[in-house]
Order: sequence, then structure tokens, then C-alpha cells
Amino acid sequence: MPGMSGLDLLSRLRSQDETVPVVVMTAFSSWDVAVEAMRRGAFDYLKKTVR
Repeated sequence: MPGMSGLDLLSRLRSQDETVPVVVMTAFSSWDVAVEAMRRGAFDYLKKTVR
């Protein structure tokens, strides 16, 4: 969604239906973002591996 971060989208999805598991995947990982994703209700947080 243009103009919306992945964390914002996560919050929006969770506010509409808390029963749907949401997995966050990113190529640009940091501990702060991972913790925030889990705090906002992510089921899991995955970092894409770069080869």
C-alpha cells in the first residue's frame, strides 16, 4: 500500500482481524524493527537471506 510501512500495514491488519496470523519478512532487518513487529502482533518475523 503506497505511503504505508510494513509495520503500519501489520497494525491495520491486526486491528481488522486479530485471528489472522501475519508473518513479517524483510531484507533490511534490525532488532528494533523485529521487536516492534512482534509487539504489534506479528506471528513471526523473518529476515531474507542474501546470497
